[in-house]
Amino acid sequence: MERKGLLFLGGLGVAIVLILGVVAVWILSSEQQPTPVSPTIEGSLWPEQPAVWSVDRESESVALVASDAGPQIYVSPKEKVSLSPVWEGLELTWAHTQEGKNITFTGEGQWNEKPAVATFVVAQGNPQATFSLEVQGLTRADLRAHTARPRLVLPVGDVHLLNNQMRVAPFVPSEEPTVVDGWTPGWMRWVGQGRTIQFSQWQADQTRVSEVEGGKLEVEFDFFDVDAQLHMDGCKDLDGLEAKAQLRYIVTVGQAPMLVLGRFPGGFRAIVAPIFDDPRNHPSAAYSKTGAKEDAKFSKRARTLLLGHSDTTDPRHGNGGLAPAHLGGTVAWNGVEGDALRALKTQLPVGSEVVGPDVRLEGECEVDAPKLLKPFAIGGTQPYNAGYRNAVSAGTTPRSDGVYYPVQLSGEKTQLLGQAMGDLYLQRLERERGLFVFSTPFVATRNPLVPAAKDTILQPERDGKWTLDPAFAKALAAMELNAETSALGFTSIGNLARYRTQSQGAMLAWTAQGEVKVVGAPDDSTVLVEGAFTPDTNTIRRADVEDRRQQPQTWMFVGAPEANITMGLQPDQQLTPIEWSISK
Repeated sequence: MERKGLLFLGGLGVAIVLILGVVAVWILSSEQQPTPVSPTIEGSLWPEQPAVWSVDRESESVALVASDAGPQIYVSPKEKVSLSPVWEGLELTWAHTQEGKNITFTGEGQWNEKPAVATFVVAQGNPQATFSLEVQGLTRADLRAHTARPRLVLPVGDVHLLNNQMRVAPFVPSEEPTVVDGWTPGWMRWVGQGRTIQFSQWQADQTRVSEVEGGKLEVEFDFFDVDAQLHMDGCKDLDGLEAKAQLRYIVTVGQAPMLVLGRFPGGFRAIVAPIFDDPRNHPSAAYSKTGAKEDAKFSKRARTLLLGHSDTTDPRHGNGGLAPAHLGGTVAWNGVEGDALRALKTQLPVGSEVVGPDVRLEGECEVDAPKLLKPFAIGGTQPYNAGYRNAVSAGTTPRSDGVYYPVQLSGEKTQLLGQAMGDLYLQRLERERGLFVFSTPFVATRNPLVPAAKDTILQPERDGKWTLDPAFAKALAAMELNAETSALGFTSIGNLARYRTQSQGAMLAWTAQGEVKVVGAPDDSTVLVEGAFTPDTNTIRRADVEDRRQQPQTWMFVGAPEANITMGLQPDQQLTPIEWSISK
């Protein structure tokens, strides 16, 4: 995917992720962001047709009812459930075909005059079905003009969701909808009088579950939250940008254990993604005057922060800073990239990154909030917050338009080291399985008399060299020790975005042998499952042993994304094969 072809406002690296699936606009360049993996293994559940399971006399018979609203199934002798979502403006004409043991329902039509097609596919014996809805030629203007929240309406029943702490929790009706954030994997179990149905593996910025008239349940997938939009008057080029959006999920008939892909890479329970921003973006002159203006000068500072010292021949180089401590982060600069910065980029491990002005907003837009990957000031309206806000625990990072909205730190070193990087805050974040994205000005000055000198995180040496500030170095050492005994990770925004993008190409399903099948997932993924399992020790190792309740259990696997990873399910938890039939 070429960088320039799919960027907002020509040249910015801002990603719009139209939830529930995929929007073809990425945050980083093709060299930095791998193409999402589409599994092609024969018999895989997604996106290929479901694998055929054997049908025997013990199989359960389930009728698929052909209707104008798409396929439906009976959940009681008198009540049916539609397996296709309702979406205002969506008009589809449904038909079905049968080829061998596969049954496919296809709905063709439009959503507000944009071409749309939906498919629902089952295979004999397999209790899992795939649903996909694709809309072509969408623009931001279309999504701003119409409510983009497909919804499922379910009869009265008991519902369990995976909550923001990655726990299976019951839905409790209240005046306000129960909201599951976009960083929590999509999974829901509905249990009625005569049937259990699970919906899983959807991706949404938010999922709302509400009790509606008559005790029915409404599940809304936030496709595009107009209420969360930035003020974008004048952004006509953005409004006209076309993209394809796809909503997908898996429907499972039966009481299958919860199965999801973890939301963070490397098996981590929680993630901190720090952004060391160019001080020149800060509204305070005390900080803005400390920014580097030349590639060589900035590269020395960035090298010191990331690798411990500005001089590659110094023994401290490679023995300090973020990277050697296995701590990642993003360093942002507004200057023009030169040889010194390019050389630094080649030495950084995954988890650390340096980004330049190509990710800044440009153009004639009037934007009243930061847009990006990092909080660059736009039109002098940067909403810096003077105090620390731990508002991002439990994965509820403020986002708008699919863009990360970091918590703004004031720039004071005491706040950075004592709060954002402090043990109490990080321990809480890990307990809550949270995500904390924060931005702080990358303060470094050689003048001890300026006000910003007390907040510098680097110390100057002779001949233009830099080393780490002792207090900052001590804080990094403490974080490194903490990382050795915890499941809290530190990484860059880019690495986080890459993992999330790759995860959208993953498939998790149950096999007829009662095994978990994982295809197309990043090789540092985590699988969370409910129940007792026997791992394949060649590919899977136990992680998250601190989780005493063991529900869900967590397993981390390693291997190529296209590998077929399996782990065995206990016999009493296996799904019942389904014999599908079609009725009207």
